[in-house]
Amino acid sequence: MKIISFNIWIFIDNSERVWEFIKSQNADIVAFQEIIRHFDDSVLNQYKSREHINKIIWKELKYSFFWPQWITDVNIKNGKIYRDYGGFIEQWNEVFSRFPIVHAMNHHYHKHYEYSADRTSFYTDDHSRSVVVVELNIKGKKLQILNLHWTHSRDKKDTDRSIKQSEYI
Repeated sequence: MKIISFNIWIFIDNSERVWEFIKSQNADIVAFQEIIRHFDDSVLNQYKSREHINKIIWKELKYSFFWPQWITDVNIKNGKIYRDYGGFIEQWNEVFSRFPIVHAMNHHYHKHYEYSADRTSFYTDDHSRSVVVVELNIKGKKLQILNLHWTHSRDKKDTDRSIKQSEYI
């Protein structure tokens, strides 16, 4: 069995390259972070990663669970828009599997699902964070997969938030 955890990065259109890598690895389970579901057709193409990946990944990995952590249409820093998505998007974690999902849930450990646009205090406050827990049936045996995007600091060192997150997990 091969499991891949993959942060596809919200700001670039890399869906085709992501799928080429996943397929070359013959993955059975893929846990994505920063995957985006768009709501408006006006959303810029590079921010439609879930739609693009779903079109190609479903051929191999038919089971999935997506749980958004936040919704927005822009990012603002110090009162100025620095990223406009072209419409509303939700971002976060999804697990794709070759094996049936028998149970799935999401646990927020920092804030809750929210509209989140202001990134002025990103490294000290951040948007909501959660862990997706998926239970799979693999030939009659249960396997739990946890998928999350860790809280991080600008200097990549532990903070009170990262320690609290680790304790929660």
